[in-house]
Amino acid sequence: MDKIGKGIVAGFLATFVLSVLLDPMAMVARTAGVLSPTLGWTLHFLIGSVIWGAGFALLHDLLRGPSWLRGIAFGIVSWIVVVLVILPLTRLGLFGVEIGLAASVAMLLVHMIYGTVLGGIYGALIAPEDEHRGTRSRHDLHPLAR
Repeated sequence: MDKIGKGIVAGFLATFVLSVLLDPMAMVARTAGVLSPTLGWTLHFLIGSVIWGAGFALLHDLLRGPSWLRGIAFGIVSWIVVVLVILPLTRLGLFGVEIGLAASVAMLLVHMIYGTVLGGIYGALIAPEDEHRGTRSRHDLHPLAR
């Protein structure tokens, strides 16, 4: 499986874990009141799996640190996108001012938890691939050794 496929799998599993822990669709339905529960859950899993999961896979190698820490950074960035783009489109205001600061902070924590799980799962999915390749030659370790 390629890196985007692994990102989608990790995104789906992270979305599932988050959904079991929190039921984010109940929060969205209460605050926005614009989605049917079925459409809300479908969008929730589509965005969490395909958009954020694939996006993380594409950005993973550009970030530093262990995968779970890269996931936290990615979760913070995804929260910024939500509060600057998505919430204003739902008429909840920039940073969700219409639903209060506590809700915005809670969303940040939820995105950080999602990112931690996403990064951890993605890291586990790519680790066997690295082991399968075996040891690296000296040419892989330093560009001047070529």
